[in-house]
Amino acid sequence: MRAVAHNGLLDIRQGSGTYVVATSELVSVMRRRFEGADPSQIAELRAALEVGAAQHAALRRTDGEARQLYELLARREAAWRRGDAHGFLDADSALHRGVVAAAHNDVLEAVYADLSEVLCPPLRENAGEQLLPARYTDLTRLIGAIIRQDAATATREASRTAEWKEHAQIRGHLPGRTRLAGAPLDV
Repeated sequence: MRAVAHNGLLDIRQGSGTYVVATSELVSVMRRRFEGADPSQIAELRAALEVGAAQHAALRRTDGEARQLYELLARREAAWRRGDAHGFLDADSALHRGVVAAAHNDVLEAVYADLSEVLCPPLRENAGEQLLPARYTDLTRLIGAIIRQDAATATREASRTAEWKEHAQIRGHLPGRTRLAGAPLDV
């Protein structure tokens, strides 16, 4: 148990219990490495992974995955229309994970999952209970390109989405420095 705790997977609290704080050693390494990092740089890393995933998903997706991406997009859009912030964030995360899974690259999928485990809690924390139009990103063209197996358009749309998020952060529509999951509150 102590070795697992030393690797950052468990938090052993005397008199309170043992808590799982990371699902893989890479998550705990990422938390330590990214602690205090500029979130825009972490977002750039995530965007780079997503652009590559979109391109490969367009080339490699199965018909079943195309249907699943369409359904995930529909669920995401329905949550947005309802104003359901938590439902939207869950559906958005599932859609992004679906694109990465459709790329059929196990290493990319594992790294993306670990990075998402580090990034998602602060994104949820910053999003709050209200969906703001300035924070909305339309993924319809991206998912359409993947479904049509148009890798060039999928890559372009994923890049456009990443650029929009970067510009929105500069304009103040997206959160700036955030506290990473597991990081001290003063980061």
